[in-house]
Amino acid sequence: MLINSHLIYVILGYLCIAYTSAERLTFEVPNRDKFCFLEIFTKVEKWIFQFAVIRGGGHDIDIPVKAPGGTILFDGPRRKEAKFDFDSQPGEYEVCFSNEFSMFEHKVVFFTLESVETLAEEAG
Repeated sequence: MLINSHLIYVILGYLCIAYTSAERLTFEVPNRDKFCFLEIFTKVEKWIFQFAVIRGGGHDIDIPVKAPGGTILFDGPRRKEAKFDFDSQPGEYEVCFSNEFSMFEHKVVFFTLESVETLAEEAG
């Protein structure tokens, strides 16, 4: 059986402890490939999303972020890093890190997704 490796979906909620308020992940995106992650939010809450390409090529990657219903929250073609906040609505969100434009270079990407409430608690 042939598996299409060009689009891999990972449900972050199953990788981390259920109902955590922060996600952190570092991963590699091969050349001519992309990885997409899904997060299901159940309530309205303010979140901060941040990513950086930490190794590979020109340290750039394409990154669309979609809210439920396909609304684009962020569309960053060939970005090295970005940080933005948003108010979640119940539903499924998708973020894709695409290195499909790169002929030879793999990219290593780090990203975080943290609730503003958690950050406030950590700050005291």
